Amino acid sequence: MKRLDTLKDKHSGSTIWVFGSGASVGYLSPRFFDDKICVATNLIADYFDLRAYYLFTHYHYCVLQNLANPGMLAAVTHDVCSSRWHPNPGSIPGEGCVQNESRLIYNTLTDPTPKGDGFDPYKHAKKDEIVFGSSSIHGSMHLAAWMGASNIVLVGADCGSIDGEHRVDEYPPGHQPWDLYNRHLMRMKAWLKENYSVEVYSLNPFVNFNLEGHKFQGV
Repeated sequence: MKRLDTLKDKHSGSTIWVFGSGASVGYLSPRFFDDKICVATNLIADYFDLRAYYLFTHYHYCVLQNLANPGMLAAVTHDVCSSRWHPNPGSIPGEGCVQNESRLIYNTLTDPTPKGDGFDPYKHAKKDEIVFGSSSIHGSMHLAAWMGASNIVLVGADCGSIDGEHRVDEYPPGHQPWDLYNRHLMRMKAWLKENYSVEVYSLNPFVNFNLEGHKFQGV
């Protein structure tokens, strides 16, 4: 296993694309990202064909699934992880042969207690470890900043539905507290800008905010 500091400033000055699982991902071509530095959150790489990517997840079972993908460059997860709350925790990285997996990085948490609805990066985030936020995408954003991004572009961080679809096609259903996620996402953006001098934007897959006739419903 590698240490988290092996990724520190690895892509200094770069634009890094951070993927959520929102429905807007389904309107994009995977090939657009072939020459880009990407961070996938949880299982999105199983549903969107990224040829090379870093992974961040709150869930150990996501690491195990992504280890089978040769395009995964490194997987970052917490040493104490919320797999314990998942109905199928299964094997945890570190057991058996997985402990020798060179792409696996444990992010050691000073405080491993999930903050959930009360998450606030200004209270809970630390610059020397990847944040355990209310959504895994907060950790993906932090990882991109940790790797030295000057710009982060969010992909599929929709905080809402498009034509009634909350996630990209076939992605497992998840929580939908869009107002909460929206507020936390804005706080995370502000915290990263203050602490890493990184700009955070979001990719619109349509030609403008009229969404080409599609209907967005969010907070």
